[in-house]
Amino acid sequence: MQAPARPGLRAGLALGLLWLAVGGTGCASQPLTVTREPAAIRLISSEAVTPLAQALASAYAESHTWVSIEVTSASAAFVGEELQAERADLALTDWIPEGASPWSTPFTHDAIAIIAHRDLPIESVDLGRLHEIFRGHVQEWEGRLLVVVIREDGSATRISFDQVVIRDREPALMAVVMPSSRAVIDFVASTPNALGYTSVLHLTQADLERVRIVSVGGVAPSREAVADGRYLLGRQVYLAAPTDPAGPLRDFAQWLLGPEGQTVTASVGAW
Repeated sequence: MQAPARPGLRAGLALGLLWLAVGGTGCASQPLTVTREPAAIRLISSEAVTPLAQALASAYAESHTWVSIEVTSASAAFVGEELQAERADLALTDWIPEGASPWSTPFTHDAIAIIAHRDLPIESVDLGRLHEIFRGHVQEWEGRLLVVVIREDGSATRISFDQVVIRDREPALMAVVMPSSRAVIDFVASTPNALGYTSVLHLTQADLERVRIVSVGGVAPSREAVADGRYLLGRQVYLAAPTDPAGPLRDFAQWLLGPEGQTVTASVGAW
């Protein structure tokens, strides 16, 4: 006849079975933890595109915590030099010098917005009159002496503007030259009768309480008007790299071109 199990042994067996049923199963169902290698990305942007580059880098790093992104702002010409020397991994730029980047793809659109001091009574101007104003041939608007504001020589925004508006001729001798998009916005906002231009990506809703956007030929800058060519001062923004992106760079580039990156892109600028 088999001896009855001792109470202590019975309790031990019961606890063991309970551990297998609960603890053991619980351990087996724990999700695997994947440790990712830290990655650093050097993103350079032309000055006009910097607000967009900063917003994209911040959004990506927030959801990809193992990736750090250093954003550097520079002139478009310097962006090309950095790509050629491989001192940058990726670039967002509104102008790529010939031969500066073996890999590039269209990313989004930008527009050069004509902006005026809030008290200057100008709602729309055609391209011909804009040419005359920025050449210095027209100096008044409804009896007010205009203060014309332009970007510095070598700025990609100025290059794009000059090609379309003053057609590569010399700007007005009395034009005030500003070193950045933000400097143009602040100067126009604080100077009566000022009229200038800037990338729409630098304009915020708060800026629109300080300056007015002037339509060109009756068309205001918008994504749709730039895409279909109705707004004459639109331009392409490119994503570029010194070589085909691979590894973490490829992941970032795919995110930029995908729905998440495009959602962030759509939120930048006073379109």
